[in-house]
Amino acid sequence: MGNRHGGSRLASFSELQLSEAESTRLQVHFMEIAGRAPSISRAAFVKRVAPELGAHGELAAHRVFDLLDSNRNNMLSFEQFSVGVCAFSRSSSPAERLELIFFMFETERSGLGAASLAELLMVVSLADGPRGEPFNHAGELYQPLLDMMAQAALSRFDGDRDGKLSSNEFAAFAESEDDIHAFVGTLAACFSRFQ
Repeated sequence: MGNRHGGSRLASFSELQLSEAESTRLQVHFMEIAGRAPSISRAAFVKRVAPELGAHGELAAHRVFDLLDSNRNNMLSFEQFSVGVCAFSRSSSPAERLELIFFMFETERSGLGAASLAELLMVVSLADGPRGEPFNHAGELYQPLLDMMAQAALSRFDGDRDGKLSSNEFAAFAESEDDIHAFVGTLAACFSRFQ
């Protein structure tokens, strides 16, 4: 059975059924990131992946790492790295990648609450930051707007009125958000480079 994070189902390494050529390409990229270490550290992963994920790439890269680090040891094995590359690359469907984004930000483990939704919106809506500046430099100016956007999304899409978006409610919300679909594409492009 595959790794579980929240309700997310990631394939197990054996389920990937990689060809020898695919496995070799993944090993080359794994070793480029890990260096001489047997595993990829969180810091090495974030350093390599974050620049490709926009102004908030560091936060997004940490969220991806948390999703893949199934044994919670702050290291990614070759198998965990390979599962992640396949899960986020173009070889998975957009719906599968969207579900992974939900689980990346579902910190409460019972749905996306207002704070988690605001964080997701920060990553996808202000990817280039205000006037090209990273959000961190003007975050306090935009946080009220992000909080309002999160509350508006909850008001519109929280069908059971529990104050959180379930996976299905998030999927309905995401259908109306071009920024989320663009972020799905950014993740796919980033991880497809490793294949």
